Amino acid sequence: MSMPAVFGTPTATYRVAVPRKALQHAGAILMGIEVSVNGTRTCSRNFHGIVERAVFDATAPDAQDQMNVLEQLIDDANKAVRNAVSAAGEAKDAADAARTSVIEYRQLSDDCKAKIAASAAAGVVFATQADIDTQYDTVIAPALSDAETIPPLTQSDIDWALDIINR
Repeated sequence: MSMPAVFGTPTATYRVAVPRKALQHAGAILMGIEVSVNGTRTCSRNFHGIVERAVFDATAPDAQDQMNVLEQLIDDANKAVRNAVSAAGEAKDAADAARTSVIEYRQLSDDCKAKIAASAAAGVVFATQADIDTQYDTVIAPALSDAETIPPLTQSDIDWALDIINR
């Protein structure tokens, strides 16, 4: 490394880069200096340098900036975790509510209530949950256990069901 000459002072201080490998472990390392003028070596010296254990100075301005960045990243990560946990809880609550919900008559829209009233006036019989469970146990469950009992639906079966639903 080229350094400017110093005259008239008993010492000169130069800052130079030290190879990273030399700084990997604490302890003594062999270093050297060579003084040359116009390409001719005039003197060289070897000496031991001491590599001290790294100490983090948390009060240094650049360290504070990095600490602030780290603290912000940690805060952001914690907030993301809290949001994810909250969203998972809300999703579980919604799923549980959907599985166990019962729609009450007062929750239905006026249009839906009008259709129910018209269907009842036309003689349509509405089943309770107990009626539905009984029919499932006596008709559907046995049929599902024997695949040949119920033939596959035809397009006319589907059209018939859709026609009833859309009335």
